Amino acid sequence: MGTKGGGKGKAGKKGGGQRQNKKQAEQKQELQLLPNDRVEAVRPLWESLPQAEREKLLTIDLQLLRERAQQASELSKQQQAAIESMESTELMLLEPNLDEVLNEGVNRLKERSTWKLWTWPTQPTPHMEQREFVEAEAFRQHLVDNHISEDLSRFLPRDDPKAPERPAEEAFRLRMVELLSRVQQQTMRQQEEQQLMSSKPGKEYRELGKQHQHQQQAAEGTQVVDTRPIEQQSVYRRRRHHAADMNTVLRDSNVEMVNLILEALEKEHEVLYSTLITPIATYIMEVLPEEQRDTTRVNELSFEDLDKLVPEDVASILEWLTEKVDALSTRLKAEPKESEELEEEEENMGDVDLWALANDGNALTVNARWLQHLQDRLLGEDGHPRKAKQAEDPHHCGLVLEWVYGSIVSTAEKARDGARRALGNIVTPPEEGHLALLRALEEQQAWESKLQQAKNLLAEMLKSRVEAAEMSAKYNISAVPKNAKAEDVVVDDSIPDHAIIAMLRREILLTKAKLHYLVFEHLQQERTLRTYKSQLKQGEPEFDRLKRELEEVKQNHRGLDGTYRSQAEMERHRAQLADQAIEEQLEVQTAFREQGAMLQGIYDKKQRAEYDITKRETEVKQLQGWKTTIEKLVENVTEVVAALSKGSSQQQQQQQQ
Repeated sequence: MGTKGGGKGKAGKKGGGQRQNKKQAEQKQELQLLPNDRVEAVRPLWESLPQAEREKLLTIDLQLLRERAQQASELSKQQQAAIESMESTELMLLEPNLDEVLNEGVNRLKERSTWKLWTWPTQPTPHMEQREFVEAEAFRQHLVDNHISEDLSRFLPRDDPKAPERPAEEAFRLRMVELLSRVQQQTMRQQEEQQLMSSKPGKEYRELGKQHQHQQQAAEGTQVVDTRPIEQQSVYRRRRHHAADMNTVLRDSNVEMVNLILEALEKEHEVLYSTLITPIATYIMEVLPEEQRDTTRVNELSFEDLDKLVPEDVASILEWLTEKVDALSTRLKAEPKESEELEEEEENMGDVDLWALANDGNALTVNARWLQHLQDRLLGEDGHPRKAKQAEDPHHCGLVLEWVYGSIVSTAEKARDGARRALGNIVTPPEEGHLALLRALEEQQAWESKLQQAKNLLAEMLKSRVEAAEMSAKYNISAVPKNAKAEDVVVDDSIPDHAIIAMLRREILLTKAKLHYLVFEHLQQERTLRTYKSQLKQGEPEFDRLKRELEEVKQNHRGLDGTYRSQAEMERHRAQLADQAIEEQLEVQTAFREQGAMLQGIYDKKQRAEYDITKRETEVKQLQGWKTTIEKLVENVTEVVAALSKGSSQQQQQQQQ
């Protein structure tokens, strides 16, 4: 009996261990669920809880939080010690630990009732004392009043959350939304292709990939799924199909999407593009030795270096760029239909702390205002939060669970976190952002000056046209036919001198207007030329790679060594190898020709743009010379007329005497 009992006891212990392992497996499986699935799993419980129980679940003990922060800090130190031989270790050790950041934030929350803190400048200098701000508006106003001139500050946008988007703001946001959608679609397609490649390698994968693409096209009702130009699609597909391993596939896919994002952003404002290119170029200069990279300046990126990075570095660049595009695509102003609903909100939610102290400062809980804000909202059809209608959410759950499990985030907190996130170990100081803002404002001021010049020219031309029409009617002056010869033009000596001078001044005015237009066109063509040069720099590395691969395919003869059971089997094997070699060579050759044709087309456009720029410059010089000639002619005629008038008046005085 004792043995039996012992056996049962062991069996019971084993069963308890199985239940514990099963519970751990269920918890692990729950953590692996997608955020939306976790929300749906918890929602029935959340709906059954009263408000007090919900607030209790959203409260965490500070001591427990400190212990978790210390554990995370210790883990970070161990990881740093493991990579002690890396050059970046010294920079990483300078970063504050998580528990230090937590203690600093909690102390600030106790003393100033807020987590947030802005300092300017970031480091005190002998000429400037460092100041601290706990409100975003106070910090912004300090910069505007003390570090941006009055001439430039008038170009700053006026932040009014109740005001609708301007047409230019909406157009830019929609372009970023479309770009983000293209990146997400491209990511999904590449993940599907990688799964197909891992399960069906080689020729079988390529055939299956074609079938999958045809099915996706039929489902979407479109002929072309790839968002890139048609000339580039087979190039990148071929590159992924014949990659050496999965890491190379992943890196090439990420390089493609990095190029896709940069190609779209290059068409936006130069300052915006520069603020994204500079950190990427700096990061490449940080991780690649000088002798291995072509990038030598922080404001100019050599796209060949992207292929030299390890997959993890390319993934970091892509993730950083995607976050920036996501931030740029965020709606910062309410839709017109929501403006009435926003009137009842006295304070912008971006200025509200998400967490507050509870239990006499011994615990953290969700801020009451933020919790109420989440409970009053649901996701709309477009995926953005909207205010819930009456009786639409009877359990008053709102978006609390979506926020807890990360399906949605605070727009303001996300923007702040993304703004300070660095690419690599070199952190961009806020002072550089301030200088970039000043450059953008100065450029805006220059464009405003050009706009004012155009308005003045239009007003003067309108006034000159009216005066010219009056003089033409008064002195019977008619326009000279366009194809008239010089000997056929009859000059009427009865036209007074002041009318001739007025016509010459009108010619000067029209020449000024033409020059203004040509200078504007010259600026636009220069930007177009920079775009073509950037596209060539992006496409040339792929062209060179395909060229090398084509040479390798031509020279790489497949071995026919082996043991065969019969002559027929050897012939069949040889025929299969020959067919595969021909197919691969044709595929590489097709991709090489497509890439070459695409680059040739861009090069032809670049040549045409350079010719047009040279032609514009010549035309501008000729018009400037013509304008100078007319101005001198007007000056001479005016002097002669003044001298004749003076002589005539003197003669009249002598006759009267």
